[in-house]
Amino acid sequence: MENKKEEQIIYIKDLIFAALYCWKTIVVIAVLLAIFLGGYKAFAGWKEMQSYDSQTTTAGAESEINLAVQQVSSLEKVIEERYAYLQNAPLMQLDPYNHYEVRMTVFAATGFEREGLSDIYLSQAVLNAYRTMLSEQATLDEIGQIMHSTGDYVAQLVSFQEEGLQSAVAVKVKCNSGEEATKIADILTAKVSMAQPLINAAVAPHEMQILETSVVKQSDIQLADAQRTEITRLTELLKALSDANDKLKAVQSAAPVTITKSAVVKKAILFAVIGGVAGAFLTACVIWVLHITSTRVYSARTLVGRTGIKLLGCVESSTEKSRLNGKLRKLEGRCSSRDYTVIATDISCRAKSETVVLLTGSTEEEDRRRVKEALEKCMPGVQVTESGCMINNAQTLEALARCDAVVLVEKCGNSRYTDVLRQIETIADYNKQLIGCVLLDG
Repeated sequence: MENKKEEQIIYIKDLIFAALYCWKTIVVIAVLLAIFLGGYKAFAGWKEMQSYDSQTTTAGAESEINLAVQQVSSLEKVIEERYAYLQNAPLMQLDPYNHYEVRMTVFAATGFEREGLSDIYLSQAVLNAYRTMLSEQATLDEIGQIMHSTGDYVAQLVSFQEEGLQSAVAVKVKCNSGEEATKIADILTAKVSMAQPLINAAVAPHEMQILETSVVKQSDIQLADAQRTEITRLTELLKALSDANDKLKAVQSAAPVTITKSAVVKKAILFAVIGGVAGAFLTACVIWVLHITSTRVYSARTLVGRTGIKLLGCVESSTEKSRLNGKLRKLEGRCSSRDYTVIATDISCRAKSETVVLLTGSTEEEDRRRVKEALEKCMPGVQVTESGCMINNAQTLEALARCDAVVLVEKCGNSRYTDVLRQIETIADYNKQLIGCVLLDG
């Protein structure tokens, strides 16, 4: 057979609509699988929840867990503060073996007694006033701006020492460079000079003299020990945090597991959704496999493509369809492409005069008779006879031998491609004219 096609073309559009036409089956199977998986998970969760009812977490276990959590949180906060201190504190940035120190010695003496207080006590009060002024926050902030730090950290670099029978006080400030030391010395000198009139009025009249202002480069073993101590403390805190985390994991793992109803419901819903999606997908896959392997006629395009027959027209059958299926058919483009008047005219033009046309095919007898009645109304000059499928009907073969031309009537979803090919071959063997095929699409 020249018209016989060995290959089969599969259209993605046909696969999609083949699944959409079976939407009821897909929905039913998806719902059933969703109910099965969701119900199974709900039942399993309920049984598991029942088994843990007697093992709920005790108040003692909860208290132990909360204590371990608080300990971990506290250690994390302390470690964060230690890290910030090591990175930002000038004391930790100093080179203990190569840094600078600003030294200033302030001498103050009143020279008289007041209200029974000796000169030495008044001098001490004046010196305390100078020390207070030099250690106040405003002074430390000014020094901190020079060292690119804050007054809180700079306070660790400032120290005071009394000298000479409590009549003088020495101020010492550690810093990184000689330039910083010079600027700090200027600030201290200016502060002392500005404070003298105020202390005269507030504490006691006195004579003030700056005995020494110097910048010294030095090394400090105690500073190196202090820095090592801070680093060691951070290492110990990290070790303590690791131990606290291990303890928290141990306490949590030892605590009985509590299963809540909400958790069971959430898992059941999740498995129901998974079951619904899986059911719909698997059903669609089965439909696609059946569509690809099916030998039944699916559409006019596939009929022409696999048999090579001339298509006279595609008309809707009387099969009742749902409204949704009707919309899907319109969307796919499977509506009636021709009415019987056009088909009859086409047959009359193709057939010879006074021709006997045999109407046959592998569809049902009722469908053939309905097509025969419609065609006879439209072409009264042509004799139309109807008979069953010639493959298994001897009377049809006799009618085929007496007729002049043949029109096949086939139906989507009912007729088979192999039957159509066998009928085409038989018609060719009988040397009869095959006008074409009328396809009932329903």
